[in-house]
Amino acid sequence: MMINDGSIPGYRAQGTVNQNGIRGIGAKGLRVYDFGWSTTADWRHPGQVAVVRLEMHATDPVYLEPKLGTPESEACIHIPTKFNVFIDHHGLLDADLAPKAASDPEIAWLFGPDHVQSPLAGDKLVVVDSSEPDAPLSDPQEAQQIEQNWANYMKSINHS
Repeated sequence: MMINDGSIPGYRAQGTVNQNGIRGIGAKGLRVYDFGWSTTADWRHPGQVAVVRLEMHATDPVYLEPKLGTPESEACIHIPTKFNVFIDHHGLLDADLAPKAASDPEIAWLFGPDHVQSPLAGDKLVVVDSSEPDAPLSDPQEAQQIEQNWANYMKSINHS
């Protein structure tokens, strides 16, 4: 379970394409929800733990959206464009963020002029992978420690 408590407001996709012509986080203007660092089982290296930046966003509507539901991402939760627009427009994950919009121009900009905050909004995203019943639970503190260790290592080799 990830909590969207407003400490990381997220951002909007630029709509840029990579070297393969893919819009990795979707069309320009779509919302990208950032849930911070998390640990997970590393699908590339069975038995190991990976530290990932967990984001939820749309994906390329032409090339990647038809592949939704298959393991195509290292960490992100890819959702259909129409679902992204719906969640964003109604603020369904913004219960803790919405009260800050009146006093924070960055959040007001993120919401946009057409935002209609739903009274049913919450702040939790629950992700369930029923294919691995013994998968380890995420540990955000472990993720932060691994990330810090990596940053320290990178500093040490860049200053050698």
